[in-house]
Amino acid sequence: MTAGLWIASRSTAPRLTTQNELNTVSVAGALESVVKIAARSPPELVAPGQSPSETGSGFFVARGLIVTNAHVISGAVTLRVTLRDGRELPAVVVGVDGGYDLALLRVSTNEIAPLEFATTNQSGQKVIVLGEPLGYRNFVAVGTLSSVSYVAQDNADGIGSELPQLMLTDAQVLPGNSGGPALDSSGRVLGVVAAQFRSNSSGERAYGLAIPYWLAQTAIRDLEQFGRPRRASLGVRLLDAADLSPLTLETLKLDSARGALILSVEPESVAERAGLRGSDTDESGRLSQLGDVIVELNAVPIRGQESLLQALSRVRIGQTVTLTILRRGKLLPLRVTL
Repeated sequence: MTAGLWIASRSTAPRLTTQNELNTVSVAGALESVVKIAARSPPELVAPGQSPSETGSGFFVARGLIVTNAHVISGAVTLRVTLRDGRELPAVVVGVDGGYDLALLRVSTNEIAPLEFATTNQSGQKVIVLGEPLGYRNFVAVGTLSSVSYVAQDNADGIGSELPQLMLTDAQVLPGNSGGPALDSSGRVLGVVAAQFRSNSSGERAYGLAIPYWLAQTAIRDLEQFGRPRRASLGVRLLDAADLSPLTLETLKLDSARGALILSVEPESVAERAGLRGSDTDESGRLSQLGDVIVELNAVPIRGQESLLQALSRVRIGQTVTLTILRRGKLLPLRVTL
């Protein structure tokens, strides 16, 4: 009898809550600053059977200002934001940075406190993803920060093409999480959730991708002040020289596999005005004529796409830089105003 009473008392006792669980619950209080975003496209742009509305997440970065992904609001004619308490508000676009896949919206409320951005990050630290995916309210997922690295566009379709780095986390990211915050254990924003990245074609392993806080902050400041990015851009599509075959490297007369090969140049871009040349392909899509290879920017070696995008992220529109390019085996310096 005594044993039975003891078992009963153990089964009805409250479960212990770990410090880690308490921390997660505490940080999840940041959901007050997280919103659902509904972007409605014009009927003529909606395919048969397709929903006219794109839904995503966002969060307050200042009183009345919300950040989200550019791809969430792309093509929208109306934008509505749903707050934590269920209220719906119309939103207007302050500015869009397609290169970083960010957009800044304004709503007519100043009562909701903004989230603060982190100041440090470290691989292995805790990550808490908040958002409104798949129609679920107040979604919370917990994981770790796996790494901060460059992610090629082939592996992250639709993410901003000018992002030099992305945060990878194993915290679950679902459709509709885009634009929401990825937080550290103090509730500060480590990054803006952008997409889900699958490491192989079978989809067995998926990671969440987030735009790092140091890139997001710069973009948000530009959008708030100017309504558009002030970051320099060449307007080119690139390929790492390291990804070229040994025979191609020999043809280019590259003594090491460094540099960024220009695959194509956008019309009316800085690169076109500067006379930079893209590559040609044959009918099968293989490279037939190689374009310029960027090997230095202001005398700083360019190893590939990542280092070039990092260098450009520190240059503002209107500044002039010296690019060193390799063209048909010859090194040429080019003065380019960005």
